[in-house]
Amino acid sequence: MAQMGRSQRIVAGTDGQLLILGDVNEVEGGAWAVHFVPDASFVGTLIVLGRALGRAADTDGVGFAPIPYRRISLNNVAQDYAIVQDTITNTAIIQIPSAGLSVAILVNCSAGFGFVYNHPIAGATAP
Repeated sequence: MAQMGRSQRIVAGTDGQLLILGDVNEVEGGAWAVHFVPDASFVGTLIVLGRALGRAADTDGVGFAPIPYRRISLNNVAQDYAIVQDTITNTAIIQIPSAGLSVAILVNCSAGFGFVYNHPIAGATAP
């Protein structure tokens, strides 16, 4: 089930943790809005991942793989809304087109902490 309107605290030692956002198809729209807010002490990365939907993929243990996202704001500077697959290391607002996918974020944090806020996008998103 989709994790609507959730916030997750990331702390040192969470290397390899998957933050499962879930299936946006369970709600309106086909994308996730995600806002990463690291503390100044944060040292780490976030990587956006996806996998096929369905009980079979879950039962068979199908792994997540990197997927692209739309860059909206990085380091508190508006961006070009380009589709990228960059590793996230600092403050970011992104949109993850995800119709037909289960979405997760791979967290690596060796120091400090941060927060990930996510919410499904209701309605159509810009192409």
